[in-house]
Amino acid sequence: LAEAQVIAQVEEKFIIIKARGVLLCVDQHAADERVALEKLEKALFCPEMHDRMVIHMTHKSIMVSDILARSKLTPPKRISLTQKDMATVKHHWSLIQKWKFTFEESDDKTLLLTGLASVCGRVASVNDFMEFVKELGHFTGGETKPAFV
Repeated sequence: LAEAQVIAQVEEKFIIIKARGVLLCVDQHAADERVALEKLEKALFCPEMHDRMVIHMTHKSIMVSDILARSKLTPPKRISLTQKDMATVKHHWSLIQKWKFTFEESDDKTLLLTGLASVCGRVASVNDFMEFVKELGHFTGGETKPAFV
């Protein structure tokens, strides 16, 4: 697209583009939403991400805390883990905390889950937490996010 040529804008809804001999019609609204989604994901994966970080969108700016928050689990849920899953939790402790899951280690095989992630108002479940731990058990590096995100 770097070499694409803009031909016209139609009704402030579409952009007609010529790229490599092909005419393309781009939905401006969909393209804007895609750019916004990519900005949100980039901010959420940023190693320096913090709750007060501001994400600048096309038409507004929002704070990370407006997207990703912690929801207190009342009462806390005691979870039994396999030895492998407990090792995964310990290894990925900071990443799990980054995604707003909170817990206390009760013993070698038990966690007390005290908080769940909330993304755009949708609160994760205990099963979402367990799936994330299982996913992290196969994770080799880079950035990842819980499946419910």
